[in-house]
Amino acid sequence: MYTARVCLGVTALSLTSVPKNLPETATLLYLNGNNITHINHSAFLALKKLAVLYLDKSNIYFIHPGAFASLKKLYYLYLNDNSIEHLYPRVFEGLSYLYVLHLQNNRIGNHLRTLGNDTFCGLVSLRTLNLSNNNISQICEFAFRHLEGLENLYLEGNNLMQVPSESLGLLKHLKRLSLSNNPLTALHSLAFNGLETLQILFLVNSNIQLVYEESFYGLSNLKQLILSGNELDSLNSTTFAHLNHLLYLQLDRNHIRSISDSLKHEIIIYYPKNNYPK
Repeated sequence: MYTARVCLGVTALSLTSVPKNLPETATLLYLNGNNITHINHSAFLALKKLAVLYLDKSNIYFIHPGAFASLKKLYYLYLNDNSIEHLYPRVFEGLSYLYVLHLQNNRIGNHLRTLGNDTFCGLVSLRTLNLSNNNISQICEFAFRHLEGLENLYLEGNNLMQVPSESLGLLKHLKRLSLSNNPLTALHSLAFNGLETLQILFLVNSNIQLVYEESFYGLSNLKQLILSGNELDSLNSTTFAHLNHLLYLQLDRNHIRSISDSLKHEIIIYYPKNNYPK
């Protein structure tokens, strides 16, 4: 039997809650630009067929744990540009088919600015998680414990002062990782250990001054490494010795004066002459 898709748009109407009279057959729902603030536990109980839900720019700052539990068929969830300060454990539980979750431009973090354990419990199908431009400064060891299938993780524009190695090491299928625009300063040894499937790594504008010899150890399948806009003044070819599949290295907007000839012969390097002098 063919079931028609029902798409609803209830945007920019200053709604303070999710409407109760929405058709139960809805598969796509736009609620952008409202003033909902709270998502309570019964907000979506009747909308069991929803596949896509937009809640961007709605001043949301509290999501009740279990608020999305009835949305068993939800594939895409957008919560960008809200005022979310804390994600409670298991807040997304029940979304076993969720494929993409966007949480950009919020104020995520409790008083310690921490992404806690079990935040993403139940998201066993999630492939893309965007947490860009929040206030995250700490990620607990088991924050990503339930995201074994995650392939794309965006953490740029937060307040991470070091690579959250323990939590990232759980992501055994990760292919793309962005840590750009974090105040990292240095990449410690074994920073990315365990990420054998990672193919693309962005570390742009992260104030990186020091890269240790084994900083990239474990990235055996990395193909692209973007280190633009940092404070690097030298690089040793041994730094990349473990990157057996690296094809492209971008180093513009650093203080590098020269690069090892052996490194140049092995990979394509974007290294313009206008690197910042030191």
